[in-house]
Amino acid sequence: GVGGARFGLALTFGTPREDLQDVADLLADVGQAIRPALQRKQAEDRLALLHEVLASVAEAPGFRQAIDAALRRLCEHAGALWGLMWDKVDGADQLRLVAVQGGAGAPDDLYERVAAAFPLAASKSILAPLLEAEGQRLMPRLTQEMTARFPLIGLGRAAGMRSLAARSFVVGPRRYVLVFTFATERSDLDQVADLLAEVGRAIRPALQRKQVEERLALLQAAVDATADAVVITDARPTPPADRGVLHVNPAFTRMTGYRPEDVLGRNLRFLQGRDTDPAAVARLRAAVDGHRAAREELLNYRRDGTPFWVELDIAPFADERGEVANWVGVLRDTTERRATQEALQRVAGELRERTAQLTEVARLARIGSWIWRAGHNAMEWSEETYEVLGVARETFTPTVEAFLSQLDPRDAPRARAACWQAVQSGHSVHLELRVKPSAGRVREIIWNGTARQAADGRTVELRGYCQDVTERREAEAALRHGEKLRALGKLTGGIAHEFNNLLTVVQANLEMALDDSETLAEARPELEAARRAALAGTELTGRLLSFARSEPLRSEPTDVNAWLGPLRDMATRTLGQRYRITLRDDPGLPPVTVDRSQLEGAVLNLILNARDAMPTGGTIAIETERMEVPPGARGALADLLPGSYAVVAVRDNGAGMPAEVAERAFEPFFTTKPVGSGTGLGLSMVLSFTRQSGGTTLIETAPGSGTVVRIVLPLR
Repeated sequence: GVGGARFGLALTFGTPREDLQDVADLLADVGQAIRPALQRKQAEDRLALLHEVLASVAEAPGFRQAIDAALRRLCEHAGALWGLMWDKVDGADQLRLVAVQGGAGAPDDLYERVAAAFPLAASKSILAPLLEAEGQRLMPRLTQEMTARFPLIGLGRAAGMRSLAARSFVVGPRRYVLVFTFATERSDLDQVADLLAEVGRAIRPALQRKQVEERLALLQAAVDATADAVVITDARPTPPADRGVLHVNPAFTRMTGYRPEDVLGRNLRFLQGRDTDPAAVARLRAAVDGHRAAREELLNYRRDGTPFWVELDIAPFADERGEVANWVGVLRDTTERRATQEALQRVAGELRERTAQLTEVARLARIGSWIWRAGHNAMEWSEETYEVLGVARETFTPTVEAFLSQLDPRDAPRARAACWQAVQSGHSVHLELRVKPSAGRVREIIWNGTARQAADGRTVELRGYCQDVTERREAEAALRHGEKLRALGKLTGGIAHEFNNLLTVVQANLEMALDDSETLAEARPELEAARRAALAGTELTGRLLSFARSEPLRSEPTDVNAWLGPLRDMATRTLGQRYRITLRDDPGLPPVTVDRSQLEGAVLNLILNARDAMPTGGTIAIETERMEVPPGARGALADLLPGSYAVVAVRDNGAGMPAEVAERAFEPFFTTKPVGSGTGLGLSMVLSFTRQSGGTTLIETAPGSGTVVRIVLPLR
């Protein structure tokens, strides 16, 4: 026996020997003689191995690399197939592979094979006892039957493993298990386990240092990465003025402009200045003297002298004896936050001022506000609401019924129904109402409100405004009346033009008849009377044209396709993004002789009508084409001469019009728009222009199919 191992010495001979007992005695004597030397050699080899393992662990940059180095050297020394290190996942019944190294004969995909076996339950593993307490497990012979119970053994046997030795040891707060596997069955696994135990004890301090270093490096990286400035000061020197800075993170330099070498050993008072609050500094000093954590907001100064606000948190840190050894301060730059708060305060002040201004504007504009809470008859009115309804605050109590009683009897039922419907549905209410005559005059008001709902969807109140619009409505009516008069003047001018043309023909024929010598003398008085009447008619048409300020058409050859492009661009800018205007022209369309300004007005009129037909937006298509009117054409084309015509069409995808409305579309003053939105002369003027130009205007529409209006002009 040498150390923990037993050896055998054997000699063989080429001839029969009778003195083998003597030889055996000699071998025994030799064994006894060399045993001490062999034991010394074993010890020297073991020490050399431990020295090599310790050196490789010490040279490793981190904990994981140190484990890899130790496993690699032990695999080489023990002739192991694999060397592995395991621990248990915190709070879970699951094994975690810390490191794995392969010896001679290990497969190339060693790590992939081990990783493929995860997750592994720690409680069902062969390592379960070793994860709970220090010890060892020796398995000199791994059988096929073991694979059903232990997945790790099945994994190992598939990779050539036939025996293993495992030993647990503690490093810092965690317990680890070292496992070495072999490609052959081994009877000396107890020696392997002893070696693992000895190595574990030897490298434990170095591994603990690696753990601490990694944790410190992680903490340092976290401190360096934070956006808040971190300062560590010494708490032991007395007096407190000598408590200097030991460490600052990069954020401190970014925040203050001071580098670490500028502040180490100095007291943080150098950040304070003339406007730093002395009371806040005194509270911090009292917290330090009382070894208490504290938080204050201070005005500090950067290296370049610019002030900045910080929220400073300080906390004491005690050493192993329980004495405060250091103070840690965290500085958070609150300059922007304070600026935001001050800005919000300014905005709030401005909002209060604007509210007061709006209140004054509402008073001057006679816009009143009102609130009606659901389930109550009483209402809340502003001073202006009393004025709008023409009642006195001193004698009038605002309730729903009292409000309805002030309305024209024709409008009161409608107002009652609309308000109750708004309460039940949560929708808004928009009403134009007539108020009972005051001083012999019926007044009109706008009464608008919005429902406010609770979390369960119930309407809790209606809140809105009211305004007296009597004068506005009267002004709008006067404006509409003026527009009608102007439109009538234009229409009158058109009629006068036509009448003037007829009178010109009559006058010419009368002049020829009077100049003809063969004209009977008996007919001359009648012809003279007719001429005087024609002259009177001409004078009358002149007065009508003067009233209408109408001018004859200024027709000129026009390339309609080229002219429509800029017009389309102008209309697109005018209508805005809700409307898409497309242009599809007939490239073979020849120039048209037409009054460009009149044509422009007509097309723009149709584009605006298309816009009004699509209040939420849509597509307006402008198209040109050539049309042939055959002889004997009927319907809308019956008045046109046979020949070629240019067509400019404006198409929308609005709601369209029913037949009875389309039939009246060209009537003067007929309109489907709300009161005040149009005169009803647009299409009639377009028709008048096209007919004056020798063409016509066609309309094609149906409910739900949109509308297309075509301007038809002769090509001559």
